[in-house]
Amino acid sequence: MKKIIAYKTDVELTGNIINHFSGSINKYIKGWTSTCVHIDEFFKNGIPNDANAIVTLGILRGTGKLLKEAARIELDRYYIDHAYFEPGYNGKCWLRVSKNKHTINYLKEVSGYRWDKFFSKKITVFLVSIYFGTFVCVHPGVYTHMYYSNYSYKFFTFFYKNCIKK
Repeated sequence: MKKIIAYKTDVELTGNIINHFSGSINKYIKGWTSTCVHIDEFFKNGIPNDANAIVTLGILRGTGKLLKEAARIELDRYYIDHAYFEPGYNGKCWLRVSKNKHTINYLKEVSGYRWDKFFSKKITVFLVSIYFGTFVCVHPGVYTHMYYSNYSYKFFTFFYKNCIKK
């Protein structure tokens, strides 16, 4: 059985989300077991040797260090954060989950079904977006992304130029 450790912080709302995520793994994902612990466990004991993956929500309150350590030891890591569309934790609480990344840094051709269903009438975008014809480039949180990935502004310039070309 594979093991994923879910790390939560003192923030009650996001802690509850991580608890539910961990519980859902135990209930619905065959071949995996999940344990939810406080981020302090990471600072006291590190990541357990028998962990196959970690999951956390956000990059503050020590979770950024957890994600960096998991990357350093080449452990799968699931990063959850608020979505760039309809951001925040109110209402439907849209979240994004990235495996082994802080953000998605590529473009993918997909159906417009979810866009039409959930976002086409009204959209609130987090931070800055750049609109080009039928494409939307959503600017990730630059400082947190740079902290986690060690990318520079040069990377973001390259990414947006490629986005514009496509």
